[in-house]
Amino acid sequence: MKILYYSNSNQLMFEEFELKNLCSQLPTPFYIYSENEIRKNCREVLSITKNYNFLACYALKANYNPHIIKIICQMGFGADVVSGGELYFALRCGIPAKNIVFAGVGKMKQEIQSAIECGIHSLNVESEGELHLIAKIAKKLNKDIHLAIRLNPDIDPKTHPYISTGMRENKFGLEKNRVLDLYKKALSYSNVFPTGIHVHIGSQICKLEPYLETTNSIIDMLNELSKLNLNIEFIDLGGGIGINYQNQLDSNHQN
Repeated sequence: MKILYYSNSNQLMFEEFELKNLCSQLPTPFYIYSENEIRKNCREVLSITKNYNFLACYALKANYNPHIIKIICQMGFGADVVSGGELYFALRCGIPAKNIVFAGVGKMKQEIQSAIECGIHSLNVESEGELHLIAKIAKKLNKDIHLAIRLNPDIDPKTHPYISTGMRENKFGLEKNRVLDLYKKALSYSNVFPTGIHVHIGSQICKLEPYLETTNSIIDMLNELSKLNLNIEFIDLGGGIGINYQNQLDSNHQN
């Protein structure tokens, strides 16, 4: 289905709706989303990954409009959240707690407690202090939680420097030796299980090479972790696939 195009009468259309008419019916400005396109994008992701043990998680930081979250939930996606508020939205919109991962820096005690209490899939760890806090809360609640420690692979994602998160000079994640130390530390705690590894190298990434480099870094880390007899069950690979913000009005979509 065509999304944004000009009709034969030279009216700007959004699918079958004439935007001029919508503007006369609704207060402006307003946002308009294509449910068809959202579902199409979800189906493409699920189709590509159908032969793998893969959980696609929608990052609520992109847009936590509840109507959009419900659509994505219906398509079988999990959620990636970075705050207690986003966790609340994900649960209220029907995403099962077991399909929610909690990422992000600076998690508050109450946010960590809420995540553990509702039984989310995993918490991503950014620092030794955060690991200690998670372990303390999990022990107090006497509830188990799976963890993924965030590796900073020192890889240039070839994107804007302000949205790059996977290089050494960036403030996110930990370098290899510190990651190994945290996995060892995690093994000494009760109720926490360091069964994952997390990497997020940035947003608006338009080339495949940074992801391939990141994959190699993860493989190297997995080899190191195997020497510690650590059972890594999942990889949380984050990063924003680039969006073409130019020429969204495709001439091929005109009538």
